[in-house]
Amino acid sequence: MAAGCMAAALLGGCGSLQKGQAETPQFPEQESLPKEHADEEVDRYLAEMEKLSGAAGELAQAGQDLAELCDADPENVEEMEARVEQMRQLKQAFVDFSAMEEAPEAFSEAHEKMAEAAGDYGALIDTYCDVLVASIRGEEHPDREQIRTEWEEQSLAIALAMEEVQKAAGHFSP
Repeated sequence: MAAGCMAAALLGGCGSLQKGQAETPQFPEQESLPKEHADEEVDRYLAEMEKLSGAAGELAQAGQDLAELCDADPENVEEMEARVEQMRQLKQAFVDFSAMEEAPEAFSEAHEKMAEAAGDYGALIDTYCDVLVASIRGEEHPDREQIRTEWEEQSLAIALAMEEVQKAAGHFSP
């Protein structure tokens, strides 16, 4: 049963975002709002990115914890399933971000990519969790063979999208 448990992939590049992180600004000056409103809008957006990054970290940790439980106590199916359901709940941060309609103008292009990647990743979390539960129960799941590849692809897509947002955040260096 332990062999059936897969650990969540770490999302590379999903560390903390701060203003001024990127070295090369790539977006024009934001002039549509007074500066204090623009700064507030950027701060709110970066706070949403932090939530997303935190959820990604929690998901990765939950996957590692599940793998450790599988190794330590492979007969504890009930606890394993409970942990998978906790992982499933973390998808909400990705779903919420993907539904975000407004982003500061300087983030608009990066946000479009990030929202799409977050939505795709959120949807994949459900399938991933379904595969985990089936594996824990010793059952077959039709997506079992391709889930690892899909997980790696979506993890890369979200990491690259996060990088685009980080570059946009560099535009707002103090």
